[in-house]
Amino acid sequence: ISGFVAGETIRDLPLNGRSWFDLAVLQPGVAAIQAQRSFAIGTDRGTRGFGSQLTVSGARPQQNNYLLNGTSLNDYANDSGSVIGGNLGVDAISEFTVITTNASAEYGRSAGGIINAVTRSGANAFHGSGYEFARNSTFDARNFFDGATLPYFSRNQFGGAFGGPIKTNRTFFFANYEGIRQTQGNSGVATVPTADARNGILHNADGTVTTVNVDPSAAKYLTFWPLPNGGLAPGGNGNIGIYNFSEPQVVQEDYVVGRVDHRLSQNDSIFATYLYDRTPYSYPDSLNDIFFLSKTSRQIATVEETHTFSPTIVNTFRIGLNRDFVINNVG
Repeated sequence: ISGFVAGETIRDLPLNGRSWFDLAVLQPGVAAIQAQRSFAIGTDRGTRGFGSQLTVSGARPQQNNYLLNGTSLNDYANDSGSVIGGNLGVDAISEFTVITTNASAEYGRSAGGIINAVTRSGANAFHGSGYEFARNSTFDARNFFDGATLPYFSRNQFGGAFGGPIKTNRTFFFANYEGIRQTQGNSGVATVPTADARNGILHNADGTVTTVNVDPSAAKYLTFWPLPNGGLAPGGNGNIGIYNFSEPQVVQEDYVVGRVDHRLSQNDSIFATYLYDRTPYSYPDSLNDIFFLSKTSRQIATVEETHTFSPTIVNTFRIGLNRDFVINNVG
């Protein structure tokens, strides 16, 4: 049981983030796990993988198999996607199929669903496209935790695709690039010691004051705790204050995929594809003191040769390479 999505649908439907994996949820039995969203941070997020987190026919996300031109895209956690949770390159996808139940014998390595995509090829005529999508905080509404000034937000997603002939009727190429540049400031709220508490002046619930000596070794660590700027915290007896700040989260993704097709003879054809996707993502700790870095870097290559023996017998030989490099939550 499967669902088919054509290239025109992939390119024409409005996709927030332009991840073609999002279209898989249009098929019956496929749902996204909202608790494992993109842009989540922390050690646990990297442990379970940075991909799209789809459940197909009730199976766990790690039981899916993602294929591009027959080569598995699955990463070290048996998921697929960049550090921000998606797969770009909408303009490079010719079609994809979501197999939800009872896959045929040609598919293995999966107890869940199979998402199988094919990249676009060039043609005898040159064709291409270009685009840019922009968002920023000028158009944003204030949420409950925002102060007088909205946190800064800027997002640019841009790219282009181009294809055509190298040799008419025999050799063709197609290339696609897509980039994301995003800086987002999220409103952060933390509770911190007040100036009196830092100096050992502790206020009791009955209104009295107790003075203690602050160990010099402990005082060195107080430099990591900013002074409150949002008043006193309720129930803190004047010892705990509120610190409001903007958490800058910066992400930069570069996604490239290329394909070359060549017809060797009437009965033989060959193609090669290469995908490169690099996404560093930096964000601060809970007190805005130090920055952490998570990064995914993916390379996928495929070479496939097809020979037609007769109208009823066709053989395909394919070799693929999938290399993932990931660092997560590194200070």
